[in-house]
Amino acid sequence: MSDERIIGEAALHAYFDGELEDDARQNVEQWIEQHPEERARLEAWQMQKSELKNLFDPILKERVPRRIKSTVRKVGRATGHRRRAEGLRAVAASILFLLGGAVGWGLAQMNTGEHKAWPSLALHAVSAHLVFTADRGRPVEVPGGKRKTLLKWVSKRLGKRIDVPDFTKAGFVLVGGRVLPVDNRPAAQFMYQNRKGQRITLFLGWNPWKKDTEISYWAKGKVKCFFWFDGPLGYALSGSLGKKQLGDMSKLVYEHFEKLDL
Repeated sequence: MSDERIIGEAALHAYFDGELEDDARQNVEQWIEQHPEERARLEAWQMQKSELKNLFDPILKERVPRRIKSTVRKVGRATGHRRRAEGLRAVAASILFLLGGAVGWGLAQMNTGEHKAWPSLALHAVSAHLVFTADRGRPVEVPGGKRKTLLKWVSKRLGKRIDVPDFTKAGFVLVGGRVLPVDNRPAAQFMYQNRKGQRITLFLGWNPWKKDTEISYWAKGKVKCFFWFDGPLGYALSGSLGKKQLGDMSKLVYEHFEKLDL
């Protein structure tokens, strides 16, 4: 039986969650050493976990709104009903209500208060960048040599006429691209590479707020990311280049899609 069969998705998740025994953990670690693309996946998972913790920790420290406290008191009264089953059902329903209310309250705090939600666009883009740029075997689904086929496929999946910028003047050529699932909707990643083997990725996702934003910057380790929302889509350019070089290229991407008028 091959390593590919032994080390599957379930084993990787168990390893990530620290649920494996010593022997199984060592087997996974040895396999990861031979598969850099899987190491990148684990690093991306860790990054997502850290960012989510950073995102919601401040919310957990906020004072609970009065209306949620009131609901908690109602839960207590519900448990005092004559029939215990009815009380438990009331508790369950109230907990679901609380979860929904707390999430809404938290999002409002992050979007309007001092704790602003970090756009998931950048997180998805950098995670995908780490995973697929590490893959030297098959980093893309459709190669850049089939540019028309690639663009037609992505355009059909996103429901928009997609074209991608030409970075040849900057020394980068199109390696290819792929479609990715993000929040139950298709997103796209296009990869470019220069003669030194350096890779950058352009990520296209949906704009849930339907509001345009300026170009923002975020960095995770060596990976830098410039991202923004414009019209129906969000855009993110990620790579380990210098901040100025990547920033200049992101402006080219912005101008390119402005001309397409999606």
